[in-house]
Amino acid sequence: MILPGKRRRNGLPAGKTGSPEGIFRVGEGGSRLDVFLAGRLPCSRSRIQRLIKDGMVAVDGAAAKPSAILETGQEVAWRIPPEDAPFAGEPLPLRVVFEDPDIVVLDKPSGLTVHPGSGVKGPTLAHGLLHRFPEMAGVGGEGRPGIVHRLDRETSGVMVAARTERSYLSLVAQFSERTVEKTYLAVCRGRIAPETFRIDLPIGRSISDRKKMSVHSGRHREARTTGRVEERGENFTLVRLFPLTGRTHQLRVHLKSFGHPIAGDRTYGGKGGRDAARLLLHAETLAFAHPADGRTLRFTVPTPDEFSAEWARLKESG
Repeated sequence: MILPGKRRRNGLPAGKTGSPEGIFRVGEGGSRLDVFLAGRLPCSRSRIQRLIKDGMVAVDGAAAKPSAILETGQEVAWRIPPEDAPFAGEPLPLRVVFEDPDIVVLDKPSGLTVHPGSGVKGPTLAHGLLHRFPEMAGVGGEGRPGIVHRLDRETSGVMVAARTERSYLSLVAQFSERTVEKTYLAVCRGRIAPETFRIDLPIGRSISDRKKMSVHSGRHREARTTGRVEERGENFTLVRLFPLTGRTHQLRVHLKSFGHPIAGDRTYGGKGGRDAARLLLHAETLAFAHPADGRTLRFTVPTPDEFSAEWARLKESG
């Protein structure tokens, strides 16, 4: 269905003020349209497919199917209209590290889901953001006010959210263009021998379990992670990780493929996934350009007490 109304030069119909929109240029062809956008917009793939079918996405000014294969140099215009159902904020004790009129930087605790989705119960970080910053209601996708990137529910650490549409578009572009610097700490099972390592394995949806990601997938995208050993225990290793791409579950899948799954990973850790009380993965550092003036901002949040306590316990385990 194509929404009624006059269509503009980019192929999209005129939209309401405040609806996030933008244009991505395809750097390397070969990806499906819906997959291409899924890695760049803070929306589920099903939501993106609905946007495409509703005429909210155009390729070189023309409508396209979700399965359309993109070519190098093409322009993909998009807009995320507000949902009909209202999304209300709820009070949550947010850990705000930094805020100004353009952005808010947070320290997300383990156990807090970033935004609503299938099977998610209870308030999310998005509910808390909207309650504290109601002006974010028109920024980003439905139920995701200002959300430009995500951390898994059990992952703790630093996140940034946009308070204005301008900031949203700038941050989305920075994540898409891989100019954002991210550093993580993780406790991995086993003793990792090399001091530094690199994992360069593409990641896609698992063929056997669609809720999981895998390095053995029919449809995959490049994924690269480098790491450095910080400390070794008897049977566990503390590492600092530097993801060079931002695929779903990338660090968890890569460390599993490396033979050293992250401690406490119930999804990818196999029978040993209950070796820790929580997933021992922490987003330590985030650096990016401020959307308003371009200055480099860098934020580092300390590891939570429960992370440090679990590492101290596992380090001595025999």
